[in-house]
Amino acid sequence: MRLGAAGPSSSAAAWAAEHQQQQQPAQAQRRVGWEDEFAAEGGSAAASSSGWVDEFQSTAAAGSAMRQRAGGDALEQTKRLADTLAASQDPKIQNSKFLQFVSKMSRGELIMEDNQVKEVPPAAAAWADEFSTQQRRQRAGQGPAVWGDEFASFQSQQHPAATGEKWAEDFSGAGADWADQFAEGVVGGGAWVKEFADGRGSTGGHPAVRPHSAGEYVFAEVNPFLLDTDSMSKGRELFRRGVLTEAVLALEAECQRSPGNAEAWRLLGTVQAENDDDQQAIAAMNRALAADPSNLDVLLSLGVSHTNELEQGEALSFLRQWVLRHPSHAAAAAQVPPVDDSSQAAAHVAALFEAAARASPGDSDVHAALGVVYNLSRQYDEAVLAFREALKLRPQDYSLWNKLGATLANSSRSSEAISAYQKALDLKPNYMRAWTNMGISLANCADYDGSARYYVRALALNSKAGAVWGYLRTSLTCAERADLLPAVDAHDLPALQQALPLE
Repeated sequence: MRLGAAGPSSSAAAWAAEHQQQQQPAQAQRRVGWEDEFAAEGGSAAASSSGWVDEFQSTAAAGSAMRQRAGGDALEQTKRLADTLAASQDPKIQNSKFLQFVSKMSRGELIMEDNQVKEVPPAAAAWADEFSTQQRRQRAGQGPAVWGDEFASFQSQQHPAATGEKWAEDFSGAGADWADQFAEGVVGGGAWVKEFADGRGSTGGHPAVRPHSAGEYVFAEVNPFLLDTDSMSKGRELFRRGVLTEAVLALEAECQRSPGNAEAWRLLGTVQAENDDDQQAIAAMNRALAADPSNLDVLLSLGVSHTNELEQGEALSFLRQWVLRHPSHAAAAAQVPPVDDSSQAAAHVAALFEAAARASPGDSDVHAALGVVYNLSRQYDEAVLAFREALKLRPQDYSLWNKLGATLANSSRSSEAISAYQKALDLKPNYMRAWTNMGISLANCADYDGSARYYVRALALNSKAGAVWGYLRTSLTCAERADLLPAVDAHDLPALQQALPLE
């Protein structure tokens, strides 16, 4: 879920079901163990007089071999998927819990058992990896007569988008958000999730890296504003006009000249958030907070951007700090009893903001922040009500209309979201994030041609938005406009603008 960009509809549920079906043969492999054991014991007792025992042994052995082969195929397919995703250049995929989940599955460290994901002891996981390697070597010289290969071939012909690299390509275009939700939902918050959250896990044998949002701000290598001592005011004006790419450069120049300028960092973070780059926004806001720890606007912005990045713990922490340190709301929030159970963190922070909203019903920031908190716990109906309350107080706030639209889209109400996004664009025509979100909602409503036109408009505002190029490719594929895919691959924006004008 993203407040800034609610991801396009995907085949997450279908993939999960397919993945579970692939894992079922591996479960069958384990269940057949009692048959093998029974056959061995029965054979030693009556092999000379009972022909059926020999027949049973043969059948059980054949069944076991078939199931082992199927389990190896499932593990091998998971390995190929992990390798394909790991090769992606999209940082959201590289840092997603889904890639970590698939990588652990591919190494045999997680298994499906009784419809649940369970961890495997290291020794057993090593055996599974060795088994998969042996299977690959044994099959190296076999042709398409192998039933597993025939099945994979049939699947690729019937459902080309659901297999191999094409599926991973579609996944990279749609973003990693739904996959993180899938990984969290299937595993149920097991120990390995906490391990990765703490930065102790590994993917593909390499030390885990923290999300980019926890890193340093990355400046443009070439910046024509570096020698302009008036870049701060120019950055403000460019932001006001919606020329975000130039505004970023102007504000970056000011931050490089005056690294302690908290307001420059805050404004730079705001521009990056509107430019649909929450990772850079968080890096800039962290610098602003370091320069001015008392800045409440920065705390609130960090809460929103971490929400967009699905970093619930960080988001709740900053939102909690905001309401407890706000001079107008601290007293009301202090009346809410603390909780010791970390699993109740979202409910506790929601209670803090609910108390503040009751005490200060005329403060739009409280209602807006409460809507963000409700989004974190996926209470979308409550979030919609909170944003509508905020809009009663600030009806001309384009960012609130965008948040309302994203919340409606996240709750599968894309047709309603479109009118909210349109209101945001009426108020700020160069609002790149709303153009992207409008495209996503149109795609969710199966208007792929219309969604592609909005994506092209968004890219005209920020051609470096890699995720939007992926969204555009998906919509054009669904719209059967393969003739435009080479232009997408070449990032040929003029050609796409000519072919897909907004009507």
